[in-house]
Amino acid sequence: MKRVLVFLSVLSLAGASLPASAAGSGQAYDQITKFQPGADIGKTEPGDFTSDWKTASNPPESEPPHGGMFGNLKIAIPQMNGAMAMMRNGRAESHWIAGLKERTDFPADQVGTITDCGARTITHLDLKAKTYYVVSMDQPQKPAPRGGRAPAPGPAATDDGTKFSMTVVNTALGPKHPFGNDASGYLSDITTVTTPPSGDPKTSTIHRKTYVSGVAQQWLNCSTGMQSGQGMVAAINRFSQLSRALALKDSRFSVSSSGPTVPTTLSYFEVMQVAGGDNGGGQDEDNPGRGRRGGNFAIVVERNNLRSIGPDDPALSVPAGFTKVDPPAGSAGY
Repeated sequence: MKRVLVFLSVLSLAGASLPASAAGSGQAYDQITKFQPGADIGKTEPGDFTSDWKTASNPPESEPPHGGMFGNLKIAIPQMNGAMAMMRNGRAESHWIAGLKERTDFPADQVGTITDCGARTITHLDLKAKTYYVVSMDQPQKPAPRGGRAPAPGPAATDDGTKFSMTVVNTALGPKHPFGNDASGYLSDITTVTTPPSGDPKTSTIHRKTYVSGVAQQWLNCSTGMQSGQGMVAAINRFSQLSRALALKDSRFSVSSSGPTVPTTLSYFEVMQVAGGDNGGGQDEDNPGRGRRGGNFAIVVERNNLRSIGPDDPALSVPAGFTKVDPPAGSAGY
């Protein structure tokens, strides 16, 4: 558990983002994020994307809400099952980004969001019910319904000045062909020293393997910061933030590296894992001189179906036939 907490603390870096418009035309792709306990990063390779996508896109089994004494428990159990299904099967996402808009769909949850930096709105889509509602990024949180209990305000995002010093040792793995795409493979040993304004520095090591494309990955930043989320979703977002921090400069973030330079382009396949003990002892046969990478878990990201889109792509607008509804009480932007 301690290694997991260290891993997540390293991933909580707040990286800047490259506007989608900076790279010209936009892009779309499908993505699967997996958690793999006890994975060996040296032997973790891309699977069958079509099969993985089908598995990760299936909605978790659930029961209709029940009343009575055990109602809350019967509601909580399906939610727990859904979280476990995401751990086991992965989380499927479809991304579209162009101009000042970004859309992300989550097929298993049958929901999606459209972020519009120009209008400063977030549109929430219910893909099953075919409804949507719009909230402003700048609006205050709405009060709870009459007679209800107002939600407790969340902690404000702060920057305590913590600095991160990262040393990266890279090794080239040669040409790779994840899911039939041409890519270049790299293995990185990343040692990070986290130095808070007060307190002792903390050191952690992460191993990363990535098969990168020749296409720049685009990010959307509305200058409002990143939503961290909770639990496993937070870990996924922090994983993404670390990838951004590796690609972009940050005044609190310094990087020194040796070996070949890893391109900061979109990766078709990526594995990150906290350093761990041997998986059975000995050396990693695929990487002589390196110990087997055990660890508590790895985050694996697979991307495929990369394509170019423009700012007028239909996916960046509310689908035809959807009905607008009022936002839920207490909803707000991020």
